[in-house]
Amino acid sequence: MWHDPTRAARARRATALLLALLPTAPICAAEPPRATPTRAGPVPDFAPLDRVVTSARLSLRAPALQRALTAVLGARHEIDPRPTPAYEKDDALLWLRDHQPLFVRHGDGTLGALRPRHPSPYRDAWMPLSSTLRPVPLPLIHEQGNLVTTGRHVFVSMRLLYENARAFSAPHLQREGYRPRDPGTVIDLLSHALGVKPAEIVLVPSLPDETTWHVDLILMPIDENTIMVPTLEDAALDTVTDAAERQLAHAVQAALAVHPPVLRRLGYTVVTLPMLAPRRVPSPDQPGEPITAYYTPANGLLLDRGDARLVILPQAQGADLRPGEAALDAAYRARWARAFEDLGWRPLFADTGDLLRFGGLFRCVTAVVPRG
Repeated sequence: MWHDPTRAARARRATALLLALLPTAPICAAEPPRATPTRAGPVPDFAPLDRVVTSARLSLRAPALQRALTAVLGARHEIDPRPTPAYEKDDALLWLRDHQPLFVRHGDGTLGALRPRHPSPYRDAWMPLSSTLRPVPLPLIHEQGNLVTTGRHVFVSMRLLYENARAFSAPHLQREGYRPRDPGTVIDLLSHALGVKPAEIVLVPSLPDETTWHVDLILMPIDENTIMVPTLEDAALDTVTDAAERQLAHAVQAALAVHPPVLRRLGYTVVTLPMLAPRRVPSPDQPGEPITAYYTPANGLLLDRGDARLVILPQAQGADLRPGEAALDAAYRARWARAFEDLGWRPLFADTGDLLRFGGLFRCVTAVVPRG
C-alpha cells in the first residue's frame, strides 16, 4: 500500500462531499440475471480464477495465509521470488493487488487487461503476473485495492479523483499520457476503459482516519446481486477503553451505516457482518506515526476454483486483541463462517500475521488472474 500521512485528514474533510455525491438510484423492480464468467465488463473477485500470485515476502509477514493458499490452490498459487529493490521500503511490493492489472471481459468472452499508473516509477513498472496478456496502458493513477465490482457497478473512493487531479511531472507518467484531469473526465476515461456507463461508477466514502482510502476494506461483492458490508456493533464499542479510539469507533460505526441503504437503492442485497472496533497500531511503514487498523471481513479473499468456492478470512492474533475481545472475536468469526456458508462459500481462516500493522489484510497482498 502507498501511504500518505496526511491522507486521513483529507479523508475527513472530503466525507461531506462524498455523501453529497452518492447515487440515489431507485430500488430495482426486478432482480437482474446472475453473473456468468462470460459477462462483458470488469471482472469481479467472485469470478472463476486461473491463479493467485503472492510475494515471497508474504512468508515473513503472513505465513499462515501463504500456506493456506498453497493448500487450497496447489500449483495455481504462484510465489513471486523477486526481492524488493533496495530503493523501496522492504514491504512496498508485498501489496500485489495494488499493482495487478484491471481485468476486463470483452463482448466475445475473451479476457483483456488494463495497466493503470503509479507515481513511483519502480512500482509503476512492477508487474506481478506472469501472464500472456499484454495490458493496455490506462493513463490514470490507481491502486487496484481501491476498486471492487459486481460487474453491474464499479465502486471506488474519492482517492481516484484526488490523485488524478494532481500535477505529476515524472517522465514515466508523461510517456503514458498522464495529465491532471477533472473528476468528470476521470470517470469518463475509467468507464470507457472498463466498458461501463459513467453512472455505473459509484463513489464510496472512505473509512475515518484510514490512510489508504481503499474501498476493499469496506465492500466485498459476493455475486452480481449481493454485497457484504462490515458493521460495528455496540458490543465491539464496549471493548474500547481508550478515549480517542472510542471516539474513532463511534465515527466508524456511523460511516459504515451509510452504505447499506445506498446499495439497496442500487438494487443490491446487503449482507452486514460485524467486525472488531478499529485500533491504533505502530506501523513499520511510518515509524513513530501509528495508523488506524481494521480487522474487516471485507478484505478477505474469494477463491472460485471452479470445483469449489472458498473464502479465506482474517483471524486476529491474540496479542493484537484488546482485553475482553477474544470471546467477541470468536463469536464474530463464527457468524462470518455461517454467513458465507449460507452464501455458498466455504470459509477458511488464517492468522493475519503482521499485515494489520501495514493497513491491509488478505485481498491486499494477492494478485488474482481470472480464468480466460
